[in-house]
Order: sequence, then structure tokens, then C-alpha cells
Amino acid sequence: VQSFSLPNNALQLSNSNSGIANSNNIHINASGINNIKNSISFSSLAWYQGVKGSNIDYKWSNKYHHYINIFNLKASDIELRDIVPNDNPIGLFDIHHISLSYGFGTSINNIIQMGAQANFSYNQLYVDGMSSNLGRDSRSIINSEIIENIIRINIQLDDFEEGKKFINSLEQNQRNYELEGDFYKYFKKFDEANNSYDKALEEETDEGKVNFIRLKKVYSND
Repeated sequence: VQSFSLPNNALQLSNSNSGIANSNNIHINASGINNIKNSISFSSLAWYQGVKGSNIDYKWSNKYHHYINIFNLKASDIELRDIVPNDNPIGLFDIHHISLSYGFGTSINNIIQMGAQANFSYNQLYVDGMSSNLGRDSRSIINSEIIENIIRINIQLDDFEEGKKFINSLEQNQRNYELEGDFYKYFKKFDEANNSYDKALEEETDEGKVNFIRLKKVYSND
């Protein structure tokens, strides 16, 4: 979620997207819309590693202030690497971020300032990499990371039913069996967890990973 609070323009970049009290930074303090004069602005942004973007701000009206913002960032050819460090990336992928914001504000007797902001954000990650000419191993790693994140989210939300539905929809393999075991172990379904770990062990050939999975198994429910 924090990735959605990205500096949009020169003001936000110059103060590191900080400042709350009586601020002109609407994205930090929505009531700051009362401090901004009617204007339209265009910004172009460039970050490290080829991250580029653009921003459009438009603020109008005086008594009841209105504000609209369109912001985008993109980066291409980001290197994808395996868990084991290596000088050569196993593939490349792109990311895209776009957000649309609307703000409204007013003041009461020029003493109390009020403001509200609604924001819609769209992020595209890995999609270009998945549809590109990445090798089979690269796509497998990306898929595994996405699956693991979804399972971890269900664990964090303590949502057993949704997590189980998602697991049952997967095409099972060694890595997915291990994740399935982690899921059932968290919810104290130890028989199901051990069964999943056993299936993962059947397909694992790396001795280090075999020992690691064995350590995950629950040998007593007491």
C-alpha cells in the first residue's frame, strides 16, 4: 500500500513527500487544497534505474476548492533474478503505475480547513514479462512468487476457506505442495500439512531442501 504514496511533482520531490500542518501537499494533507491557488501544472519525472513518469495537476474554484490529478510511472527491462544470486538475470520484465485523484476542500470562517481526497491506483507488474520470451524456468519462478504471495495473504487475513479454495485450484507441483503444507500447518491442520510435505518430498531431489522440508513436518500434535 505504501507504494501508492509516491511523490508526484516538484513540490513533493523537493520535500521528500513530507509536511503535514498547513501543507500545500494535498496527497499528505487533503485540507492543503485550501492553500493552493487555481492553476494547472505539468511535470516530468525521472528516477534511478530508468524509472520515468509524468504528472498533471489541475485546481479550480475559490470557495469550494476542487482538484484533479493524473500521475503515471513506468520502468522497462527490470532484471529478474533467482533466489540464488547470479551475475546474469534470468529474464526481464516491465512495471506500470497510474493513479487518478480527485480532491475537494473548503474552509469555515477562514479558521477551520477541511479537505478530502479519493484516489484510484492501477499497478501492472510482471504481466509484460509473463507474455514475453522469458524461458520456462523464469515463468515458473514468477508464477511461484505470485502463488506464494496469495497464500501468505490468506494466512495474514486468517482466511482458511478462501485459501483452501485457491490451493485446490492450483496445478500442483513440488513448490506448491510445500506452500500447501505451510498453509495447513498455520491453521493447525497437521495431518493435511504432513501429507502435503510428503508429496513435496517425493518430487524434491536437492538434499538441502529435503532436510528443510522434513524440519517443517509436525511429528506430534501435543
